[in-house]
Amino acid sequence: SSGINAEYGGYIAVNQQEYGKSIEPIVVNKQTSKDSERALNDVEKVKYQETLGKLLWLSSQTRPDLSFDTMELSTYTNSVKVMHLNILNKVVRKVNYGPKEIRYNPMDIDQGELQVIFYSDASLGNLPNKVDSGRGYLVFISDGRTASLVAWSSNKIKRVVHSVFAAETLGCVDGYSAAIYVRQLISEILYEDPEKTVIPIIGYVDSNQLFQQVTSTKQCLDMRMRLDIAGIRQTVKSGEVQAINWVPTRDMLADSLTKKNADCSKLKNVIERGKFF
Repeated sequence: SSGINAEYGGYIAVNQQEYGKSIEPIVVNKQTSKDSERALNDVEKVKYQETLGKLLWLSSQTRPDLSFDTMELSTYTNSVKVMHLNILNKVVRKVNYGPKEIRYNPMDIDQGELQVIFYSDASLGNLPNKVDSGRGYLVFISDGRTASLVAWSSNKIKRVVHSVFAAETLGCVDGYSAAIYVRQLISEILYEDPEKTVIPIIGYVDSNQLFQQVTSTKQCLDMRMRLDIAGIRQTVKSGEVQAINWVPTRDMLADSLTKKNADCSKLKNVIERGKFF
């Protein structure tokens, strides 16, 4: 069973609360939990993989706040130890404290105010090997009043980066690529001819350096990122993305998709209400 419940009452609310309650910590005795470097035996590995699989399903369907945790846990699967099982159990306990549902409020699609909005974020060397970096994004559809979360992702950046700026830049590229894909789908559903009515895309980043580079006409000094920055600038100049704006980190909704134990209260509030701040 998918464990997905949908409720209707002037809006649609999607949740997996019962499914989340069915995910239980893996029981280990105190002595085992202290032996953090011991490799899991075959029985423990099966339990670890089963529980991680449930968490991955939950985080991909209704719980974006768990996306970074499940992505991090997935990196351990080749050599799982007791310490990783303890981390897994901590994530299981987090299930009860995140968003209870994702709400989709009615939207006015006839007023020409429909927008696709994305938030992208990244962190440098934030994965367990301290070399790889992760990025995350959220994609919403909005009519200026509502905030309907339709896509999200937390994943490893495909190449090793050497600065927070580089990580944020590649995270932004993935974020606007997902937003463009969402716009294409929505345009085909609503307007049949997606080129006739173009829904604007607006992006938000919390890297002031990235924002300055995207809005500047000066050549990027970081040669390794020059082509990526040029690509973002061209996307904005051509109108494919209407604007990329800066927000302070406290308002970066994708923060919890790139950092362990990040505060997800604002994201929780937005998706449970189906409205921005």
